[in-house]
Amino acid sequence: RGCVEVVRMLLEMKADKDKTGSYGATPMFMASRGGHTDVVSVLLQANADKDKSTHNGSTPLHMASLGGHLEIVQLLLETNAAYDNADANGATPLLKASLRGQLAIVRLLLEANADKDKASNDGATALSAAVQGGHHEMVQLLLEASHVRAQHSLLSYRAPEAA
Repeated sequence: RGCVEVVRMLLEMKADKDKTGSYGATPMFMASRGGHTDVVSVLLQANADKDKSTHNGSTPLHMASLGGHLEIVQLLLETNAAYDNADANGATPLLKASLRGQLAIVRLLLEANADKDKASNDGATALSAAVQGGHHEMVQLLLEASHVRAQHSLLSYRAPEAA
């Protein structure tokens, strides 16, 4: 429930910081899903597993991205959380954020080099989700990210030298 003092006390008593519940959720997962930034911070300081997934493949970053918990996404990315892991449906944190119109989180994930073209099992991408959701500013951001990467690829291409 986000009570950081209780979490600290349990950690001091050597409680298992990565203990999973019935569907594989860890305290980090639950705090990320619930938007409890202070608890996530304490768990990260205790070296809790930030990438442990539930039985359906969802990670704390999936949940923070889906829920619009910007500060938690920042904390997880700053501690090198895996940003391209897909859940059982093939959805990445970027796709989850795009589905919900979480523009600031999409921007952060793109800055971290999340794969904007990675498709879910049903073929959805961050761009298709943004288009479907009518998130015009996000569509523009994703298109610009595509353009910048294409420009970089073109600039780094060198034609073979004449023999």
